Amino acid sequence: MAAKPKLSPEEWGQIRDTWEADPRDGYTWLVRELDLPVSAPAVRKTAVRDSWAKKGAAQAPSAPPAPEKAPAKGKVSPKVSKVSKVSQSKPETVRETIETIPQNSPAPEQEPTQPNPVGRPTLYQDAYAEQVYKLCLLGATDEELADFFGIAVSTLNNWKLAHPDFVEALKAGKLKADSEVANSLYKRALGYSHPEDDIRTVSVGDGMSEIVITPTTKHYPPETTAAIFWLKNRQPKQWKDKVEIKEEINVNIFPPKEELDAIYAKTLKEAEDVEFRVVEGRMERLGIKFDGDVEDGD
Repeated sequence: MAAKPKLSPEEWGQIRDTWEADPRDGYTWLVRELDLPVSAPAVRKTAVRDSWAKKGAAQAPSAPPAPEKAPAKGKVSPKVSKVSKVSQSKPETVRETIETIPQNSPAPEQEPTQPNPVGRPTLYQDAYAEQVYKLCLLGATDEELADFFGIAVSTLNNWKLAHPDFVEALKAGKLKADSEVANSLYKRALGYSHPEDDIRTVSVGDGMSEIVITPTTKHYPPETTAAIFWLKNRQPKQWKDKVEIKEEINVNIFPPKEELDAIYAKTLKEAEDVEFRVVEGRMERLGIKFDGDVEDGD
């Protein structure tokens, strides 16, 4: 196959003059009309290398760039981008530059997102405040309350922190229950009276009977056990059962047996005296008296 003939510099000069004098762009028409033995890309390569330019094409003064307008609120203006489009329909490669015009398009409105709930829902109900009050009146402890509601004690403590009405009902129930118990214990220690109806069935003859209701007042004497329990808790220093006797003994020098026996007898006598004074004081406070004098035997 014979190689394509090369064009001489004079021929290239004529081709250049023809292209520069014609207002049309591109090189395909030049190859077709002049029946050139080279392709349009080859002509373009030579034109770029030799800096071909159209004759009489005066460059218009560039206008100052227009100030960019700020996009409206809530709208997004896309940036100007340049796209190179390659055409495959012709044997030569044609590159065209297309400038896109910015358009103001409204941005899609986004719905406000709501935070997802974290953790398991609480088991607490408003009716629990009244229930815990009644349970505390019955003397229920925290462990028993948690068992009643089917929760752990830690959850019960969390309810106390999160629900003020719940903890107030719990405190009120416990306080009232403790107050009533303390009041009952106080009455039992001092003795008390209360009205009571005496209901009896009385025979009226002929096998007939009738119910007779007689208003009375029932008296309860002071109870020693309740009094001792009250005083031990209210005044433990004066009413405790344990008697402490302090006796200093030098452990570095072991005393003889006679001295130890004397210390033991002295301590025992002091303990008996203290116990007698305690019992005597309790009897006096409770109003208990003996028929005869108490003899203190040796």
